[in-house]
Amino acid sequence: MMLIQFTVSHNLIKVKTTDLGSLYELVYQVTTRDDRKEKDFIDELRCRNGNLNITLIMNAQPAAY
Repeated sequence: MMLIQFTVSHNLIKVKTTDLGSLYELVYQVTTRDDRKEKDFIDELRCRNGNLNITLIMNAQPAAY
C-alpha cells in the first residue's frame, strides 16, 4: 500500500460523496517519510486515483477540514 510506503503515519479524517454521489472525496492527514520523495508520493496517488484531483495542504490544521 502506498500510504505505508511513503508515510510515517496516516489517518482518514473525512469521507464525503461528490458529483451526485458518483465520486468520493477522502481527506487524509499524513506525515511523510522523506520530504525528497514527496513528488513520487503524489505521482503514485495520481496513478491510483485515475488522474483525478489531488490537493496537498502543507502543515494544515485539523480544523481546516
